[in-house]
Amino acid sequence: MTAASGDAAQVDLRAVLRGGGDSVRVELTVVGLAPGTTYQVYVGTVHGDLELLGELPGDGGSTDWSGAATVPVDDLAYLSVWEVGGSVVAAANVVEDPEKAV
Repeated sequence: MTAASGDAAQVDLRAVLRGGGDSVRVELTVVGLAPGTTYQVYVGTVHGDLELLGELPGDGGSTDWSGAATVPVDDLAYLSVWEVGGSVVAAANVVEDPEKAV
């Protein structure tokens, strides 16, 4: 099990990643996304690839989301949440120990 956490621009991102083989299950909790705004969830790999996992709605509170990435867990470098048509609002490095999260 790996976890990531991070924050940017008043948004807090927490994730739990569960992987095996060539895929990873991603469970996110994001706090502080603007109501009425749509966001996209991405994973970045150690090889520089970026994969869109899906979309989530902003509600101004806490938003839970889950999906899957089609990359091996050992290849994951970071998760990010982007405003659709905009920029990154939260990003977190993937670490094995949540106490080491940035």
